[in-house]
Amino acid sequence: MDPTRNRNLIWLASTRAGRPRAGETNLATAWDVAVAQMTAAQRTGDLADADRWAAEANTLYVRITGRQPDE
Repeated sequence: MDPTRNRNLIWLASTRAGRPRAGETNLATAWDVAVAQMTAAQRTGDLADADRWAAEANTLYVRITGRQPDE
């Protein structure tokens, strides 16, 4: 996953989709959090947690952009 490239695509897609309504999650922010958690887990050597966060980030990416992330 290339976080910088994907972040640019996500923020572009999320701005086209408009702002979330009251009570809805901002998916672009949720994706940023998932990537940050994945990176933190990788740095601490917790590969199981890193994989879990990577899966969450990929799921959010698909929801936001409608396509699979480049791995």
